[in-house]
Amino acid sequence: MLFLILHIMLISGFGLFLKDAKNRGHRMNPIGFMNYLIAFLISAWSATQAGSFEFTRLTFAFGFTNGVAYAIGFVLV
Repeated sequence: MLFLILHIMLISGFGLFLKDAKNRGHRMNPIGFMNYLIAFLISAWSATQAGSFEFTRLTFAFGFTNGVAYAIGFVLV
């Protein structure tokens, strides 16, 4: 339940941050890229700390597909 609450708060906060940046005339793609990059680095670090960091082709395929969908979402919004 804690992770659900944190997820909702962080997604909402990021949405408000993007809305404010758009109102100020900033480009959305670099902001989205930095968000995605920081999330990747935190995830990789926490997986390494847990000793469960395994990078397979399937992991790469899912990550790549998720990244493409994320980028397309920025274009469509």
